[in-house]
Amino acid sequence: MDQTLIDFAGSRQAGLEAVLARIEAAGFAVPRERFIESHDAHAVREDDHYHATGTWRPTGERFRDLCIEFALPHDGFADELTATYVRVRYATIRPYPETRAALEALRPRYPLFLVTNGPSSHQHREIEATGLAPHFARLFVVDDYGLRKPDERVFEMVRDAAGVRDDEMLIVGDNPVADIDVPRRRGWATAWVVRDAARRRRADPGRADAVVRSVADVPGLLGL
Repeated sequence: MDQTLIDFAGSRQAGLEAVLARIEAAGFAVPRERFIESHDAHAVREDDHYHATGTWRPTGERFRDLCIEFALPHDGFADELTATYVRVRYATIRPYPETRAALEALRPRYPLFLVTNGPSSHQHREIEATGLAPHFARLFVVDDYGLRKPDERVFEMVRDAAGVRDDEMLIVGDNPVADIDVPRRRGWATAWVVRDAARRRRADPGRADAVVRSVADVPGLLGL
């Protein structure tokens, strides 16, 4: 879901801009670019930790660490920044412009399944905020099952829900480790979404059956 169907990075950036505005309004000064770089490094470490362990670090801890690093008050003020970030992130999260048209092209021909990693409460809130649920035959927020991609059991569960063979499945995702490698080994068709043009040029074309710019390219892969 994130970075495949919805602009998670854009909502994260909007939340961070709101945090910087709140810091300035409170009369504090931080070096903007260094603050953003440090925030993004924290977020990457949190994502990597989740993929390795299945445990998410609370967002509030990220902002407490940033407050300490940039000599800001780190008790109630860190909580205030966290609340600002979360409120704006969910208020601004949107599907990519091409998402709905692609899903509407696919849904009459194929049953669609949404499969997403992340804390259950976060992912269900994103699904509700973006209104994507009606496009799918079933939603798999895999944390509901105590699992996370790329656990083989996730893909077995989705294939069983589809009621088809592995070689009749197609997965579309942006993370090759979480979304592509295991399904491809199982015999699924795979489409790796790489939105950034420079990254797409560097992407290993042999890692997936197709490397695409966005989900807008997927109907064409299926002859639609």
